[in-house]
Amino acid sequence: MTTQGVILGCTFIVFVVIGIPLQLIIISILVRRVEFRNINVYKIMVHMSISECTLMIGHFMGAVMSLCGTQFHEVFSKIGGCFVNASWIAIVSFAFVLSLNRILVFIELNLTVRTERILFTGMMMFIWLIAMAVFLVHLLPNLSVYYDLGKNAYQFEKSPSASISESVEHNFIFSGLIASFVLGVITVIVIVIKRNSNASQFILSAAELKLFAQAAIIFTYLTAIRSAWHLSHSVKLPDHIITVMIVATEAVGFLNPFLYLTFNRLIRRYFVATFGLTKKTIVGFASPGTQCTRSTSTRVASQHI
Repeated sequence: MTTQGVILGCTFIVFVVIGIPLQLIIISILVRRVEFRNINVYKIMVHMSISECTLMIGHFMGAVMSLCGTQFHEVFSKIGGCFVNASWIAIVSFAFVLSLNRILVFIELNLTVRTERILFTGMMMFIWLIAMAVFLVHLLPNLSVYYDLGKNAYQFEKSPSASISESVEHNFIFSGLIASFVLGVITVIVIVIKRNSNASQFILSAAELKLFAQAAIIFTYLTAIRSAWHLSHSVKLPDHIITVMIVATEAVGFLNPFLYLTFNRLIRRYFVATFGLTKKTIVGFASPGTQCTRSTSTRVASQHI
């Protein structure tokens, strides 16, 4: 048991103890409140939040191993690695779907409500199937991910099969991030062109802009984390930099709650009301659309955002 292991273990446990309840509160708000539950962008974010919770479960298991200075059992270490790797696949995939949702909003593709619901529901189900497959694959011999007590991080096993698996997952994640970036750039170009060509009719709502900003921040943070870890494989980084990277990786679990509470005043009010800290009546609505979006891209409580 090292001092760094104890510090990181305690930090991870604090993150999980705070992060998972915070995620569950936000998820319950988005699922229970009619202002959010029928809107595709929030459905995507709910699924992303769930995958962030599973990521924190994996890191919590790693924190316990760091604090106790033991892996307890090979299976325990493997399961923690399964949670972490499968969660990363899911998070990046949902980030791509979120970017796709944003571009469909701004290009005003005339999909019916039913078609759009089927499209995004199918994509989200497919992502969970991929994540489950990744989870199960890492339970197989020579393909597992174990917790390295010396580095306080999960590592692929040293085997040819594990190296192939690591390469495939690495390429999948970066491909997803690149695709999200391309969609984001196209979205910005579409907004600029429409704004310049027909400024009087193309009016952007604050709600849609903030949702686009959330998607951009999610992409930027995930890309920074994955790029830093990729760099660490080829460049020897100081221990304190590695420690910061480990903490920043665990902080992914706080990403969506932070963005919800920062950008959406209505969610923030519901969140505060959960703890009984306000008696003020909360009123929100979901209008049928905005001047820059089709009816299926609903503006949510824009006067509160």
